[in-house]
Amino acid sequence: MWLNGGSTMRSAVSALAPGPGPFELKLSSFSPLTAQDLLQARAELCDLQDHPARSELMSGSSPAVRLVTAGWVGVTRVLPDGRRQILQLALAGDLVTCPPLSEVVVVALSDARSFNAGPLVDSLDRKPVRSAISQAMLAAERELQADLLNHAVRLGSLTAYERTANFIVELVRRYSRVGLCDGGRIPWPATQEVLSHILGLSIVHVNRMLQHLRQDKLITTRLGTLTVLDIERLEAIAMIAEDVGLRRTGSTG
Repeated sequence: MWLNGGSTMRSAVSALAPGPGPFELKLSSFSPLTAQDLLQARAELCDLQDHPARSELMSGSSPAVRLVTAGWVGVTRVLPDGRRQILQLALAGDLVTCPPLSEVVVVALSDARSFNAGPLVDSLDRKPVRSAISQAMLAAERELQADLLNHAVRLGSLTAYERTANFIVELVRRYSRVGLCDGGRIPWPATQEVLSHILGLSIVHVNRMLQHLRQDKLITTRLGTLTVLDIERLEAIAMIAEDVGLRRTGSTG
């Protein structure tokens, strides 16, 4: 059993905010869930951990499932010469695991926090596939797969400017779903090194693209936040189809 007794479960639940958090808001956005559904999901979480930036959460040789509650976490491929490509970005409300490959690790890209979600996943596997929470989890998995496909297209087909805009639009959509987008303002804990590993650009090129977006009055950045000033123009630059952008989750407010 992953839980270390009832006291561990109770301490994990008490560490959560009293209202719905990012994970609950994310699931509820896909399927109507009862308070009992959400309470049961919370009760399965344990082992709350803080992860300093650059620390490793897991590797392919020791995979697990964790629920990110704060910060950025990346599934990262490490090349033999030390270069890195971030394959998947997990934000607050996202489950993250590591494929069983020796060259892939899951790393905190900023200061982050997560729960062990193994018991939650095991519990959901035992629920009827047509239950509301199982349907919500399946919808979240489908959106993850769509985002991974978009990431491949972003890296392979978009210009550096389009690529950067596309990534920001994705962040706004994902943060909107979990209640962490306020008037187009989202958390922005990224360093330019992390962005370079996500976007497949040099640090100099990342800096130049962000400057261009600011000069074009599309974004501002300040004190760990990024604000989108014109989402429709940004979506157009990002090659986002009308049925795939923010309209899927509502406005940026």
